[in-house]
Amino acid sequence: MSNCNCFLMESFALPQDDVAKWLRQVVRVSVSRLKAVELRHHPLPEQCKLNYKPSTTLSNPLQTIASEPVKMCSLLRSSQWIREQEKKNFEHCLLLITESHLYISANLKLSWLSNKIQDKSTQPELTLRQPMSNLVDVERITDKKYVINFSDETQNKCEMWQLLFETHNNSTCCLNVIGKTWEQLFGVPFSLSKT
Repeated sequence: MSNCNCFLMESFALPQDDVAKWLRQVVRVSVSRLKAVELRHHPLPEQCKLNYKPSTTLSNPLQTIASEPVKMCSLLRSSQWIREQEKKNFEHCLLLITESHLYISANLKLSWLSNKIQDKSTQPELTLRQPMSNLVDVERITDKKYVINFSDETQNKCEMWQLLFETHNNSTCCLNVIGKTWEQLFGVPFSLSKT
């Protein structure tokens, strides 16, 4: 992060003296467009203050998904989808939560974050979707890893999403949103299963 820009970098080799031999820029975003910054393992010094104004350029593509307001959007480290004998793994994907659905966007095209792209109507491509009403339970594996079990009684199919969040705080926020939405839908308390 610089005074003007925030960079999403990708490491493609072991660190060396020449940064160009192991690190490449994926996305550059103007600091004025940032919505939030999380400094992992390095708290902001007391004399520093991070002020930001939510950018409509950044937030507009994520305001609605499938004509529903997005309640929460979270970048996941990985996710795994399992249905019967089928299994798919996704690295770095989005979990999107609306009033009635959960979505995974596994094909991360972050071009809508760039100043250079003219078409700002691009939304994340939805890879997986499940109605909130199909959610059966959520199992806590670790502070960052959870399994969401779905059952579609109309098609007699069960599905499992294993989600690996970046941080414990991130998982807690997402599961709180899921829990509150589920409680409003079913009128009973939501709780996590522990393994």
